[in-house]
This record gives sequence, structure tokens and C-alpha cells, in this order.
Amino acid sequence: MRLAKSVIHGIATGLLLLTLSCIVLLPPISSIGAPSGEVTSVSGTQTFHMKGGDPATGDGGFSLVASTVFDSLVSPTVEQNYAPSLAKSWKISPDWKYIDFSLRDDVKFQNGDPFTAEDVKFSLETYMRRELRFWLQRLYSKNIKQIEIKNPYQVRLHLTEPWPWILTNFWYHTGMLPKKYRETVGDAGFADKPVGTGPFNWMEYKQDVYFKLGAVQHHFRKTPEIKTLTVRFVPEASTRLAMLKAGEADIVELAPPLIPPVKSDPNLKLFFIKHTQGLGLWFCDLVFPNEPSPFLDIRVREAASLAVDRATICEKILFGGAEPMKDYLAPITLGYNPNAPADSYHPEKAKALMAAAGYAKGFETTIHALPPGQAWVEAVASNLMEVGIRPKIEIYELGALLEKFKAKNLRGLGFPGIVYWNPDRHPGKDGSNFWTRGQTWCYNSTPEIEAAVQKSIQAASDEEIAKYGRMMADQIRASRLMLPLWSTHVVFGLTRKIKEWQPVQGVPMGTRYEYLKVGN
Repeated sequence: MRLAKSVIHGIATGLLLLTLSCIVLLPPISSIGAPSGEVTSVSGTQTFHMKGGDPATGDGGFSLVASTVFDSLVSPTVEQNYAPSLAKSWKISPDWKYIDFSLRDDVKFQNGDPFTAEDVKFSLETYMRRELRFWLQRLYSKNIKQIEIKNPYQVRLHLTEPWPWILTNFWYHTGMLPKKYRETVGDAGFADKPVGTGPFNWMEYKQDVYFKLGAVQHHFRKTPEIKTLTVRFVPEASTRLAMLKAGEADIVELAPPLIPPVKSDPNLKLFFIKHTQGLGLWFCDLVFPNEPSPFLDIRVREAASLAVDRATICEKILFGGAEPMKDYLAPITLGYNPNAPADSYHPEKAKALMAAAGYAKGFETTIHALPPGQAWVEAVASNLMEVGIRPKIEIYELGALLEKFKAKNLRGLGFPGIVYWNPDRHPGKDGSNFWTRGQTWCYNSTPEIEAAVQKSIQAASDEEIAKYGRMMADQIRASRLMLPLWSTHVVFGLTRKIKEWQPVQGVPMGTRYEYLKVGN
């Protein structure tokens, strides 16, 4: 499996495959000079998505705090591999019954308390407390059968089932918490003044408005290049751009229509984190095969796909913030095929397919979507109308659409058809979420797709994971259960002050701010 990519050179390949182990060299403590410079980053997310700085109350949204103020057991590289952090090595049993973490013995929390296995056990048990409402609480409670302390610097997690993306869950959402300090100050006190082992410490905040962090000198993993990082939350895209132009912010999230003015400004520059999300539309009528619908004919579904001018929409409506989807996997996911037979814009062929299916005069349908996508939904609807598919657009707030989605009360075309956010490159992660019936974001699937998903989860090597990921993607294409559209990018506007940034590929939030470099 992919964990083997971060092992010490020289360990026998056969032994690695037998034990599924990961034993990695520790990175040296940074020897750079004192951090300098202040950076302000502005997010479009409207809230912290947690109480103060407590990651154990995170609801699944913005979770930068979990990887700045806190360290986890592992740390990601730019290329989505995992390197040591608080764990200096880890080993997974061949049957996925347990995973052993060997911990560093030289790390202290920011208040001086030593980090030990007791803190790991306490942290995971805290994340599993139902009253804190941590968004992965159910997953952790379901998958972790027992947390066993083998010695002060070794922890064994006994698992109930294979969990290939455990390191991703741990890194991005599960910073290790100090047992002694949290028990002393309580949950509320900890949220107000959190303490971790991360490269930044908590300085000040105003709930859902901003937080400010300071660099930790001589951090065991990476001393930040910058002295302070302030993260502000500004929902209005135009306000974020104005702050960037005025020098009130150094990094801001951009809405697609605001990409051109940044691109044309010599004092600013664009920065892309690519392939963070794949978008498409479900053919919702397929859930009801006994009810009449033109979409039950696969030729009509093929026509709908050929009718959409993805390239023009990506260029003119999304301003380069997306690119046509070539495959049902992201380019950064194992099993991705860059030569997959993607559907291109071909309205004449689409009309011929419609006529062959008996719908030469077309038909009416509905597209169900969310407000942020209204511009591109209107463009897709216009394309469909050209070949005789006449959609009425229904726009919902997220909660209302999700309720209908869960209840399978949608007809016609429904959002989202596919979404991937996959920091560990495993096709089974989002395959299980979006292509396994009964999961929140799955509207429909087939036994063949689900079987491929399960085989990828059970796979024990990169080659097998890629094989079954490819099988999953091919089955999705053959089924035509959804209308694929494009792979989206998160776009940031930067001032010239930002000289270098190395966030993790495929992750929509800015990450790895300790590697951010600034200049005059």
C-alpha cells in the first residue's frame, strides 16, 4: 500500500509487503534563523468550524488549526506522501487488525509538558466523546476497538476493519492534545487557550472572525519561516480582493470571476491548488427503473454528456479555475488514467443519439443545484437545450438539497455527481463515500462499482490499489450513472511579498504555512 513509499531506504521490499510497515527517517530540526515577517491569509469560510482553537469540536469544515497549533502522528509532503511527525514510525498488521505507532521521546507541548503515549490515548478518546460533536466521532468510535499503551512511547490501535486513509484522517483533523493541561483547564478553557506541539502557537482570536498564531522557535519538525500568521474569515469575495489590493492581506481565496483582475495586476499573482474537487450531476431517475424517464436509455445519458461544452465553460464561466474531467478519478489519485476516453463537446452526435432513442423532439427535466454553482448550471442547461433536453433549474440551500438527496426525492439531474478531496490518493476513500449505496453522498451505484471500491480498500499495495481504482472508474463510466463535468481548483491571490509556498496537492484549504517564505 502507499504507506510503503516513506520507508527507510534499504529495508527489504519483501519484508515491507509482508508487514505493511512504514519506518521512516526523521527530518532534522530546522536550523534556519529566527522567523521574521507577518502574513495575513483571508479565507472565504465564514466560521472557525470549531469552538475557539479546539480541534476536537471540529465539524468538518475549516481545520487549519489542527495542523498548525497541533501536530499529528504524521505529516504530509507536498506530493501527498506521509512523513513522521509525533510518530517516528508505524507498522500495520497484514490483516489490518492493528497499527503500531512508535513515538518520539523528545517532544514537549507548548506549555512544557512532555508528549507521551498517554496523550495519544487521551486525544483519541477525546475526539470520540459524543458531546463534543467532532465530525469524525462516529468513524473513530466504529473503527477503533481499543487503544493500548505498550510503553510510554508506543501505542497500538486495535481496529475493527481496514482503514486505508487513517493517516489522512489523523493528519488533517486530529491534532494530539495534552492530557494534563486539558484536564486542568477543562474543555472551555482549552478552546480559549489551546496548547499543542505544532509549529505555531495560539496568540489571540475572535470567534468566527480571525485567529492569530506565532512561530514556535526550534520546532522539532519545521520552524516556521514567518513570525506570525493571521487567518481572517471574510465571506464576500469582492471584499477579500479589495483587501489583497490594499495590502491588508497577503493571501486570499478567489472566486472564479475575480481571477482576471488578479491576473492582470502586476503587483499580484495567482496560485493554484489543483484538482481539489470533481463535479458532475447524478442522473437521479435511474434510482427508479420502473418509472418512465428518458434518462433510463443510456443513449440519452450519452447525449447529455456530449452536449456540454466543458472547455468553454471552464474558460469563460470558471475563468480557468477548473478543467474538463478526463477521468472519474483525480489526476493525483492512484489508478488515474490520463488517456481515459473523456466525452468531448459534440452536439450533432448528441442530437443523433437523442433521435435514435426516440426523443428527436426533446423532453423537459430538472436540474437541482446549489447557489454557488448557479452560473455554471445555467451554462450547462443552455448546452442541454441545444440538443433538446430542456431543464428547469431548481436552486436549494445546502440543507434542503441534502435532505432531498438523502431521501432520494430528486428527479432529473442532481448535484453532486462526484466529489473527491483525497489527500492520500486512495481511490477507495471517496469511492466509499460517493459510490457505496447507503452513504450520505451516494445517490446511486451498481454492485460492480461497489465491489471494485471494496477491493481497493482491501488492497495491500499501490499496484493493487491502482488496479481496483481503475476498475471502479471504468465501471462508473460504463454505467453512465452521472454526467461528468470538470475538475476544480482552489485559486488564491497573492501579493508579491509571498515568495514561496508548498501546500499539499489536492487539499482545498491552504496548508503547510510553516514552509511559507516571504520577502520584500
